[in-house]
Amino acid sequence: MNIFVNEENKQFHLTNGKISYIFNVLKNGSLGHLYFGKSIKNRDDFSHFLRTDIPTAASCHFFQDDPAYSLETVNHEYPVYGKGDFRDAAIELETKDGRIGNGYVFKDYKISHGKPKFNGLPATYANEKEASTITVQLVDESTHTNLYLSYTIFQHYPVITRSVALENVGTDDVYIKK
Repeated sequence: MNIFVNEENKQFHLTNGKISYIFNVLKNGSLGHLYFGKSIKNRDDFSHFLRTDIPTAASCHFFQDDPAYSLETVNHEYPVYGKGDFRDAAIELETKDGRIGNGYVFKDYKISHGKPKFNGLPATYANEKEASTITVQLVDESTHTNLYLSYTIFQHYPVITRSVALENVGTDDVYIKK
């Protein structure tokens, strides 16, 4: 099993010979979903998987110079409230003074062997030889929170698990609405 990272294109490819899962950092800093399915060989670039349907004139166009880029048509790894994507959000946060968290952008990633344990929660588990995990850190400056998405690929099974952790790195309370 392998986790490949293309630093130049900010693309992440998890594969074990049975399945592949590919995601990337989008132009606006959020994470986009590119592929999940039958195992494919790693290559330098998976940009051809990026959905670039030209949205209708009524769509929100994020970048003036790129009419094909709309959060309405891009597949997201972890959609947030607002920003031109009208689908349901995976998370909604609000601060005491009414700021709504919707600006999660990529900051960093870490690859580890095995699968992290969750204290007090039911979960799958695997040792260092049975799985590999990539944890991606996203930050939202408006709510002073970090979002950690962890993806684990298992060596002998066509299985990928994903977990989410939220961290308040500010001094104010943050309310999880969804």
